Amino acid sequence: MEDRLYDVTKDERRAAVKAFRQLSSEERREAIRRAGRGQPHPNPAVAGIVEQWSRAVLRRAWWNKLPGWTQPAACLAVIVFGSWLGAGVVVIPGGIVALTIGLIDWNGRRTARMVMNVARPEGSTERVLSV
Repeated sequence: MEDRLYDVTKDERRAAVKAFRQLSSEERREAIRRAGRGQPHPNPAVAGIVEQWSRAVLRRAWWNKLPGWTQPAACLAVIVFGSWLGAGVVVIPGGIVALTIGLIDWNGRRTARMVMNVARPEGSTERVLSV
């Protein structure tokens, strides 16, 4: 299944990330926590900023068209084959770093989908699909 992807310009993406970073960590955590429970943030300004950030995360890009598990699985395969071939000194630390980055990205996409599901207008049946 495919994620719903959004057309976001580079300027919109930069503005969304900048606004998201300017929120306090407590506001970001609260918005994401509420999205996990299916509720929007009570402050409409914070909810709008988090929604725009989610659109930027789920923008139309080639890596967002791949299932979220692809990159972490590829890293694990590289680690296993690299150690089997005897290149473990280089491949294993690099693979661990790449695996960590992949898991963080996968979690970011999951979080963005939760926020976008909450941001849908009342009565809408459209949902952001899970990967």
